[in-house]
Amino acid sequence: MKIIILYLHVSAKSDPNAPEPSYYLPYSVRFSRTFEEHPPGIDHELVVVSCGKPIQEDGMYLYRNIADRYELYEGSGWDLGSYQAIAKTLDCDWVVCLATPVYFKREGWLRRFAEAFNEHGDGLYGAMASYENRPHIRTSSFAFKPETMIKYPHLIDSREKCFRFECGCDSHGQPLFLDWCVTYWMMQQGKPAMMVTWDGVYHMQDWRKPQNIFRRGDQSNCIVFDRHNDIHESATPKDKKILEQLADVGHYP
Repeated sequence: MKIIILYLHVSAKSDPNAPEPSYYLPYSVRFSRTFEEHPPGIDHELVVVSCGKPIQEDGMYLYRNIADRYELYEGSGWDLGSYQAIAKTLDCDWVVCLATPVYFKREGWLRRFAEAFNEHGDGLYGAMASYENRPHIRTSSFAFKPETMIKYPHLIDSREKCFRFECGCDSHGQPLFLDWCVTYWMMQQGKPAMMVTWDGVYHMQDWRKPQNIFRRGDQSNCIVFDRHNDIHESATPKDKKILEQLADVGHYP
């Protein structure tokens, strides 16, 4: 099984409303450090995608111990536009897409993805899932066969379309674009959309049942983490309940 990991390194702004590259640098430093500290646990190729302009020497130094090669994406569509464009070009069995704020706390996270692939076959796999706005696999860390992005019928070329891709909603949370949601689109193809944790692999109806998942408990059942895990971890007990409620049922208590 050949697995390619796509990780996004922000080298320049993709549109005027995007944060400056300096905003993302601490996330990239954390990604690189935790990738080395908690390795994937299975053979892979790590492709660092430089977004906005070619990666500079200091950026390449950051990934010197982990990157296998670099790609350039200068288009629009933020992170999901990058994944869509690059994934279409890959020759591999599976591609795992990791957003810039992603990091790790335990070795073998990619091996868990691979175990799920082997058990359930072609489909959509994510480290976290939520019912906020509409049930969906979170796209900060998700995996699929490259041909999925060839067959997916919508071009992701704006921030607004990123919301449609992830959860089928507009940027105001209005559920107007169900056919855009990659989770639902995959299921319409007759393929599973699965949440992968350390203790199991779950279909949509069971996504919010396990303990210590995204926005629940200590979140230790997550195989991959991102800045939204951090927000929950640092929240007050009251705000943690609100965040969990949003993920569980899609609205405030």
